Amino acid sequence: MSNLDYSFSWERANNQLVHITFSINENTKKDLEIRLPAWRPGRYEISNFAKNIIHISAINAKGELLEIKKTAKDIWHLDTGGAPHIKIKYTYHAAILNAGSTWLDENQLYVNPVNCCLFITDRAEEPCQIKLDIPENYEIAIDKLDSGNSREFQFKNFDELADTPFIASASLKHINFQEEEHNFHLWFQGVSEIPVETLIRDFRLFCSEQIKTMGNLPGRDYHFIYQILPDKFYHGVEHTHSTVCALGPAADVFNAPLYNEFLGVSSHELFHAWNVKTIRPIEMAPYNFSNENYSRLGWVYEGVTTWYGDAFLYRSGVFNFEQFIKTFDEKLKRHFTNYGRFNLSVADSSLDTWLDGYVQGAPHRKTSIYTEGSLITFLLDARIRQYTSDKSSLDDLMRELYKDAQTGKAYSRESLIDALDTLAPLNHDEFFRTYIEGCSDLEPQLRVYLRRIGLDLVKTRVYSAFEHRYGLRILQQGDYAEVQLVAPNSPAEAAGITIGDKIIALNNLQFNLAFRSGKEVDCNINLHVFSNGTLKEIQLVFDNSEWFMNRRILILEKATEEQRTAFHHWSKQEYPG
Repeated sequence: MSNLDYSFSWERANNQLVHITFSINENTKKDLEIRLPAWRPGRYEISNFAKNIIHISAINAKGELLEIKKTAKDIWHLDTGGAPHIKIKYTYHAAILNAGSTWLDENQLYVNPVNCCLFITDRAEEPCQIKLDIPENYEIAIDKLDSGNSREFQFKNFDELADTPFIASASLKHINFQEEEHNFHLWFQGVSEIPVETLIRDFRLFCSEQIKTMGNLPGRDYHFIYQILPDKFYHGVEHTHSTVCALGPAADVFNAPLYNEFLGVSSHELFHAWNVKTIRPIEMAPYNFSNENYSRLGWVYEGVTTWYGDAFLYRSGVFNFEQFIKTFDEKLKRHFTNYGRFNLSVADSSLDTWLDGYVQGAPHRKTSIYTEGSLITFLLDARIRQYTSDKSSLDDLMRELYKDAQTGKAYSRESLIDALDTLAPLNHDEFFRTYIEGCSDLEPQLRVYLRRIGLDLVKTRVYSAFEHRYGLRILQQGDYAEVQLVAPNSPAEAAGITIGDKIIALNNLQFNLAFRSGKEVDCNINLHVFSNGTLKEIQLVFDNSEWFMNRRILILEKATEEQRTAFHHWSKQEYPG
């Protein structure tokens, strides 16, 4: 038994209340500060998990009540009375089901300990364990299969506990394989039929490619844990030796196109085992679970991972060229149709994930560290490859960062620039200030480096003429359309249209009858709009401008041998044209 133990049980699964006992042994203090994590790694925002605790109490070894008093939103003060052995009992409402949550129903207990396990700040480095009071027929998907007791699991400290999610269920499906001397496990909750041969074939390929690129995996075993849901869903969360991915609908998860997304999130989360779970910025080494972990380097731990997750699928042969370029085109679409790229740099957007990074927020305010970071990754890699004639690449940087991380060294902006300049002396400080910490246009750089590998960047119109002709993004809702976004300086903005307005008529016809999505509209048009409860007549003036324009990548008709060779070095695949 460790000195810090957690036990999990429940009485009625339908009320989704998990009973947790936190046992503290060898206490020597009269007063203890007990905390619940304020956030979880992989989601860089304050999460307020304490709102799920319904009841909390504390007793000593004699069963006498101790005073436990909440002093902040996720902090409790415990007057121990000097008792060496203490039990804190609390009830946690487990009613959110995604890749980073805690959930209870009649089919499973699913726990992310970082959501629901209390800890003592100055004892967070001590060993701890969990005990599960679960039905005998339940199997457990957890990165602790060699622990001995199938219901008790040991952890070297709270950080390891927080980093080890698990599912306990009688309906788990499990397959495993070995690749590059590592054991891989795939666990499925919520699906009955699994295409085992297809999965093992595809996973072997991209897992092997990642390990060969980075040298070794941070651990002997790795667990892919899947929550397969009945409705449309897509979410993944990284851990050092595992990932939890939630996808749906279950009926389509092993069929294209959802299967491509399934592979994409799996490859992405595996690469996180290196990038952010092992390789970390200084601000997160180690994690501080009590407060925000501000960093301007989110484009590294999320953007680089986003790029490599898809690139490894192509390099390994899991994806063909068309499948990979579709993921590239999606990144370009999100970039070029987001006017926030002119207002907030990807470095500033990284800091602001703690503010509003996972909701739309103010229109045109910010960029995505995933999207912008992935395009920055492509450019940095391309710059190094061009300068060194493909003798070096960003792979070398990631291997060096991994080597440093294994000795406990984290990275900073300055150390990244130094490492990049060592690979290719191209004044990366200026590149950082211009494209990462500034809002300069990426398009000229993208064109240059795509052309080097025989690819072209072509401007295309988005589907709706309302978007590209008038700068008006709408969502049709039956017989009217709701305004979702208005492009800055567009005809729609000039006409006075506001987000949330409801368009009920187009050129004096009921909107759903007059609207022709994708058709050309090269003229002034009249709209009848309900705006804040008031009916307005608005004219959109056609001025031949274009808005929300997209880009896509095409193969050059006549690529040179030099371009074909560069493409092969970049992708490990033959040029597709």
